[in-house]
Amino acid sequence: MALWITDHQLNQATAERFGTTRPTTPIVYSPHIIEGNALQLDWSDVITPDKCDYIMGNPPFIGYTYQTKEQKADLEAVAGHIKGYKTLDYVAGWYIKAMNFMQAAAKQNHHVETAFVSTNSINQGEQVAILWRYLLESCGGFINFAHQTFKWTNEGRGVAAVHCVIVGFGLQEHDDKTLFTYDDIAGDPKPNKAKNINGYLVNSENVFFDKIIKQYSKENLMYKGSQPTDGGNLLLSNEEYIEIIQQEPLAKKYIRPFLGAQEFLNDISRWCLWFDGYDSIELNKDLEKMPLIIARLENVKKMRLESSNKETQKMTDMPHLFQSIRQPSQGNYLLIPSVSSENRRLVPIGFIDHNTVCSNLVFSLQDATTYHFGVLSSSMHNAFMRLVAGRLKSDYRYSNTIVYNNFPYPFMADDNSKKATAARQAIGIAGQAVLDAREHYRTHNINTDNPKPTLAQLYNRHLIDPYPQLTQAHAALDKAVDKAYGYKGNGSDESRVEFLLKRLSTRNDQPQHPTT
Repeated sequence: MALWITDHQLNQATAERFGTTRPTTPIVYSPHIIEGNALQLDWSDVITPDKCDYIMGNPPFIGYTYQTKEQKADLEAVAGHIKGYKTLDYVAGWYIKAMNFMQAAAKQNHHVETAFVSTNSINQGEQVAILWRYLLESCGGFINFAHQTFKWTNEGRGVAAVHCVIVGFGLQEHDDKTLFTYDDIAGDPKPNKAKNINGYLVNSENVFFDKIIKQYSKENLMYKGSQPTDGGNLLLSNEEYIEIIQQEPLAKKYIRPFLGAQEFLNDISRWCLWFDGYDSIELNKDLEKMPLIIARLENVKKMRLESSNKETQKMTDMPHLFQSIRQPSQGNYLLIPSVSSENRRLVPIGFIDHNTVCSNLVFSLQDATTYHFGVLSSSMHNAFMRLVAGRLKSDYRYSNTIVYNNFPYPFMADDNSKKATAARQAIGIAGQAVLDAREHYRTHNINTDNPKPTLAQLYNRHLIDPYPQLTQAHAALDKAVDKAYGYKGNGSDESRVEFLLKRLSTRNDQPQHPTT
């Protein structure tokens, strides 16, 4: 019906411009519509491959965590032979079915092309290596045109705004490929000629980043923070913290600051009960004097006992401990939020004392120096992150195993040459200057009526730059990092990504089982 209405509207527009048009009615075209489950149907029963020229559509987007049992079964039937298929979005099933159909057509010396509107998640994060390695390498396909992420709005009832891509692919490679990019995801696309469009929808050679356990440059490993799995009972708001230490002062020794991504970026005070490392006899004596804390631990025990997760159930008899503990034990660590807004050109990171517990919504890099801070705060690393990372809607979703471990530092960790040593020192100095510039703005406002800016505010995009000293410090940092890499491009994400992909093109390491 929507197509007929659109046809009628365009006929009216044609009549207004040229004075006449073909009549919309009576309807002389008779569409052949088959109703059914597209992942269960044999598409050759709908139309034989040799009679079809194009496949196009807007298949349903459903992330793997939201799929029903029936939908998971549909995807397994189509993609079960592909390693890692269980993490694919439901829409991936249509890509695989379309490729199978196009292969059947090719056997009959007929060429079919496909284009789908899809969730952008299939071209980000771990899904790229799973889906597009199969389509482009195993099946010999090519992406001939694509639209990078844009915001799509359904004009029907219940307006839905989602972040989408359009991918046109087939088994024959076009000489002229077009990649549509968006300066504003709600704006108009810009067509760009491309030599090759890879699974990340960038103009570069085909490359795939798997989860790996070792850092590409043999640098320090990055770990996900500690996960409470406590029903909220081991965590305290600032108000709850004040109330507890007023009523049970002894509890203060068992309470630590707690940082997730939101707390870190927005200066939100949050706390957690932390009993790891304490003598159990001493702890039990203290708990007898803390009924409020005992009540919370009883709630944790109840929650874990009722959980359907076997690993959570195993922790029932240890309600005082986080289910997963990955907390640095000494010194400072570098904290990297797992999710950061698309409105920031850089993901804000920072040094945190080991007495502050980092949650499973952030990552920690232990034994980090200002050199590590400088490299990971650079435009080079952030361009790579935007290429490889997954998304939560359009916000960046960082990963230690996909983003960080695949990222090439300027030098291998064991390179102690004069050049590497001097470059590390220069980057470390520039990194410290960024930290100093942040502190300048955060302490400067203490003596004014303006509130202290959060890291989120310092790094959000602004029409007029309110923090020029920080901007200048980052520019100097980029200069030091670019020099270390030997990069002489124009500074755009596209240029940096192309540079890094060439650097990685000779990699020989094989994907390994991921770290946590």
